[in-house]
Amino acid sequence: MNLFFLSLVIFTFFSKNAVFGMGMNCRPDPSLGAPIFINNSVTPQMSSSLMPVNFTVALIGDSGLGVVPQQVLSLIKAENAEIVIHSGDFDYQSNPTAWENQINSILGADYPYFASMGNHEVAAWPGYRQVLYDRLNRINAACNGEVGVNLVCAYKGLVFVLSGVGTMDGPNHSYGPPRGYETFFKNSFISYPTIWRICSYHKNQRLLQVGSKYDEVGYYAYDTCREAGAIIATGHEHSYSRTFTMASFSTQRIYSTSSPLVLDYGLSYAFVHGIAGASLRPFQASLETNPWWASAWSTTNDINYGALICKFNWKGNIHGAYCYLKTIDDRILDEFEVLSNMDENNRGYTYPNPAVIEVQVNSGDSDVMENLEGFVSCSNPTLELATNGSIVALRFTSVQIPRGARIRRSFLEFTSALALSTRTDIIITGEDSDDSDPFICDSLFTISGRPKTSETVLWSSVTPWDVRTTIRDVYRSPDINEIIEEISSRPGWRPGNAMTFFVTGVGRRFAYGYEAGKCDAPSLVVEFEPIPPPSVAPTLLPSAPPAQLPSAPPAQLPSAIPASSIIPTTSVAPTTNLPTALPTILSDGNTILASISLICLLLLLQFV
Repeated sequence: MNLFFLSLVIFTFFSKNAVFGMGMNCRPDPSLGAPIFINNSVTPQMSSSLMPVNFTVALIGDSGLGVVPQQVLSLIKAENAEIVIHSGDFDYQSNPTAWENQINSILGADYPYFASMGNHEVAAWPGYRQVLYDRLNRINAACNGEVGVNLVCAYKGLVFVLSGVGTMDGPNHSYGPPRGYETFFKNSFISYPTIWRICSYHKNQRLLQVGSKYDEVGYYAYDTCREAGAIIATGHEHSYSRTFTMASFSTQRIYSTSSPLVLDYGLSYAFVHGIAGASLRPFQASLETNPWWASAWSTTNDINYGALICKFNWKGNIHGAYCYLKTIDDRILDEFEVLSNMDENNRGYTYPNPAVIEVQVNSGDSDVMENLEGFVSCSNPTLELATNGSIVALRFTSVQIPRGARIRRSFLEFTSALALSTRTDIIITGEDSDDSDPFICDSLFTISGRPKTSETVLWSSVTPWDVRTTIRDVYRSPDINEIIEEISSRPGWRPGNAMTFFVTGVGRRFAYGYEAGKCDAPSLVVEFEPIPPPSVAPTLLPSAPPAQLPSAPPAQLPSAIPASSIIPTTSVAPTTNLPTALPTILSDGNTILASISLICLLLLLQFV
């Protein structure tokens, strides 16, 4: 069995069964049936020499059934697109057969049509999954993994991952999501190093769309793909938007606003395409004015249905691409060029650097308030920030920050519960503790009595907060780097410990607590530079003669398979299995333990 496929099955099983209950699952987890895996014997088409000149790819999301979606498919055909990558929401009628027939009637039954699942496929996912599986086999696609959810495909020099992150298991607000999506992204691009790479998934983060959607994916998915130099294709919101070249999605850090867009290790761009036929929507909350958007279109500025067309290996330059957004009324609304500095050898691919974690309050006993009389109340649907001298305490568990890590950026995120514009100044402090203890409900002065960090952060003149029924109005604090570093530098701090933050001040702002809905609970977002694990020298048995014991080489997981051993040449017969690199499933601690065990075994064999 293909090693990569086997490891994905193992990882998916253990992550689903061991971690699922710990995540923030803001939607029901319906019974979707057993996943379908594909692991065919087709040689993956990774080499840039296999990519045709002007290799044309249509990238879409949110289609439907009927005249308009058919016009979009006809547009794709007219533009001579050689494949389609569809980022979720297929037909909105839970009718896999009708959706398949619509594609076949215009593009053909053997057309290379690839798709990741959207939320509107959940009700009939077994049927959609079978349709996708059958098409992959008909077109003899070189794909590996779980169809529509964790699937990597290599086609004519283009490698793309079709993911269910944010859809299959609900929003991810913790480090290490239930199905291991980010680990799958990482291992896919390590195993299949190519010049052109795409991450396709349906849902978004609120700040990475321009409509009414909220945080449903987690920035970790975005930044994992960015670290691999992969384009990020999403849908869900029924408008179009595209970023500049980004150096961080979690902090919306722009690398450059110049043309062309640049792909490199740590640099990428993201776009939202939700205009393939379902409906069109306006901008919301002025999100289109955020400085990271290079282009944004909605009904507010007269968008129409259409497709994003990208031509890779543009004019024979394998590192160049030309893309344009074309509508069914024959308008070009956006066009741009892309320069990929990626290669087929995973040059300098370190993962992740920086790392990004999101942790959300995970119980009603972890966001509490202490009033002026010292009474501590739990299970608060609304948190009164900077109100009547009260203290709001937020406890975040399993904060996976290494001791002494350099914090690049960090903040608290709140969802507004009440529209207020009163002048408000907020003070944020941390608990000076190695591992913050749980709060004691219905107690007296047990919050104010906790030790405080010397570092504090002033959030002065807090912007007016709004609240709407259709969207979540999320507001983030200034950077709290110094507080995080003070706590995580304590001698007793360990990754996975709990952190508590205290919010006080003057004015009025109301935020939702966990009891109002776990998707609206306060969040902690931290971007940091990982600390390389120290090398561990083996300890030899004191009675062993110095010259008799051979030194065992350190047991390390390979970071990538050399390109020369992956890319087939004319002198090598096609392999019967997809080539892979060994996924990094073990944690650093387990890797060290495995190394020590191996050394001990070698030592014992010397005396047998």
